[in-house]
Amino acid sequence: MGKTNKTLLIVFVALLVLYGLNRLLSGRGDSNFNSELIKIDTAAVSAVNIIIKQPEEAEITLKREGADWIVSNGQLSVKAQSAAVEELLSAISLIKTNQIAATQAGSWADYGVDEEHGTQVTVYSNDKELESFVVGKFSFNPQTQTAISFLRINGENEVYAIDGMQAMSLNKSFEGYRNLELLKMKRDMVVTSFNCELPDTTLRFSKTGGPWLLNGKTPLDSMDVENYLNTLRNLPGATFADDFDETRAEKFQYARLTLEGDNIPAPFVVDCYRDTSRQRPFILHSSHNRDAWFDSDTSGVYRQLFLNVKKLGRL
Repeated sequence: MGKTNKTLLIVFVALLVLYGLNRLLSGRGDSNFNSELIKIDTAAVSAVNIIIKQPEEAEITLKREGADWIVSNGQLSVKAQSAAVEELLSAISLIKTNQIAATQAGSWADYGVDEEHGTQVTVYSNDKELESFVVGKFSFNPQTQTAISFLRINGENEVYAIDGMQAMSLNKSFEGYRNLELLKMKRDMVVTSFNCELPDTTLRFSKTGGPWLLNGKTPLDSMDVENYLNTLRNLPGATFADDFDETRAEKFQYARLTLEGDNIPAPFVVDCYRDTSRQRPFILHSSHNRDAWFDSDTSGVYRQLFLNVKKLGRL
């Protein structure tokens, strides 16, 4: 082979190496580039452990128990909201990338995937570890309406760019997995009567074809009543009262709201307890979500339920 041909061959090989390296680092267009970082059969998942480092450290564990999931923060274990768990499982079932952002451990902190800053996610099937990875920084581009985050698989140096919206599901707080519903009615449920038992009186509201009546005789502004009821159709609690001793609840009984009507198989009941030693003295508990106890001050959910109904009763 002549000197000129050898030189051309060397240049050609060098260009091929540079071309291949560029495609590897960019992650685009390489037929050998594996875009699937995480792929999990969610039916096989029995537990997920999440350690969040920012803004403050918190550890969350989700465990499958029969048809339900239990979420724990180390101090409290409660039934998890199914929709929140499904969102998490959907997010980890298939995580893809189209770009390698870094290949050296020295760059981990720049992308928030180091041990000090990243969110550590470990997925189990019984006692077997299926996947373990760290999710890092999140950024959103308002011009393109796209979000990006970064991920590192434990035991590997590479940092990958992933869909930022998908990563958001992995950074839920403990409260984000809990059921915040205090009241929730289906679309076909129609309230036709409700009672409000207060410390000094009981207000009875009913409607049988005509206007709403108070205590069976005093006509009310039906629009005001309907507006009140509409606020209750999907009413969340604001703050969980996990420190309230429910075994002593009867001692603090203060008020009760009962709603009945068409397509409502069992009455909705909201009990209100009052403990003046608390910063938010009103404790709320409903038949719709028996696992949760919420607290409120006079400007919160308590007002929507009980102070507003007193206005209807002109008290």
